[in-house]
This record gives sequence, structure tokens and C-alpha cells, in this order.
Amino acid sequence: MTEKKAIEIIDSEIDFKKNDTSGQRETLIYLLCQYGYDEQLETLRNELRAFAYLMEDKLKYNDDKGGWDDCSSGYLYKQITKQHELLAEAILDDNIQEIQKRSINIANYSMMIQLNSRS
Repeated sequence: MTEKKAIEIIDSEIDFKKNDTSGQRETLIYLLCQYGYDEQLETLRNELRAFAYLMEDKLKYNDDKGGWDDCSSGYLYKQITKQHELLAEAILDDNIQEIQKRSINIANYSMMIQLNSRS
């Protein structure tokens, strides 16, 4: 996907604040250029779709770690607890980048627990 098309999709579907300093818009444009656009995601709320793209990017970044099928729920829960503590610090420091990073990590670990519980 071209950057121009990615910008059109992002700007037409997600209402960013005028002075968005979080970098989320630029991140989403980058992700669309990298991974394309899945029309099935159109049925999701804009905020959920944006978050899902960020979750996927983090998972792909860590693909070399081999997945989570062999991780126990206890281990994954400990990771959530650790990330939760780091998120609390980021909130107190008003560190937007860390808030986003930790929130995505917590969501991914939660997803891993949910998926492992089904098997």
C-alpha cells in the first residue's frame, strides 16, 4: 500500500486530535504501508482497529521469540503484572509513548492467556 493511500484511510476513519503528539497516527500509517489493509477489519470500531494494528506490530516485532504456546498462564500473568506496574509509572510520569507501549503489551499477554486457555 502506498503512503498516500494509508494516509487517506487513517484520516478518513480515525479522528485524531489536532495536536496529536502520541505518534499514533504516524505509526498507523507505517503499519498500513507495511501490512496492508484487511477489509474484514472494517467491521471493527475505529479505536479497536487501530489498537489491533499496534498489537500485531508488537507481535511481529517479537516473532523471533517463538510464540506463546508453551508459556504457562502463570508466567503470562506475571508478565501482565510487571507491565501493569510499568504502566502505572508511565501514567504518573505522563509518558505517552510508555503508556502506549505498556498498554499494548498488557493486551497481547491477555490475548495469549485467552488463546492458551482454549487448547
